[in-house]
Order: sequence, then C-alpha cells, then structure tokens
Amino acid sequence: MFQLSEMEDQLVDDPSHLTHVVEEIMLADPSNWQKHYHGNDHELKLVVDKKLSPDPKELVLQGIYEYMSDYEYATFC
Repeated sequence: MFQLSEMEDQLVDDPSHLTHVVEEIMLADPSNWQKHYHGNDHELKLVVDKKLSPDPKELVLQGIYEYMSDYEYATFC
C-alpha cells in the first residue's frame, strides 16, 4: 500500500500523501504501538519511518525465500 502511495506521490498532481498521514496519526496517538517500542521521541519517529518504508534487504530475502519455496515444491512433487 505504501509503495502505491509513493507512486501516487510521483504521478498525481494532488496526491493523498498516505504515508505522511499515517505517520502523523501514529505519532499523534502512539498508544496502540508504543508499548512495543522504547526510546525518546526521535527514536520512536525512526521506528515509525522504518515501519512505513520497506527494508530493501528484507524484500530481497523475502524474494529469495519465495523462490526457494517454489523450487523445493517443484523438485519434490
């Protein structure tokens, strides 16, 4: 969803800025997620930013895992 929002930001004249809206809401009322993370305001903002942006390394590892799962399934069936 956030990747689509980034595309929207680049392609649409008046984008919704979904990522920024979600970040503002999360920071305005952190009661739903703050108990899972600890730190000062700056550190918590970094947590929010990281959660809203996919980690490229994690995306690569996920792709490798999916590929290997498909290969294993095809090999042993």
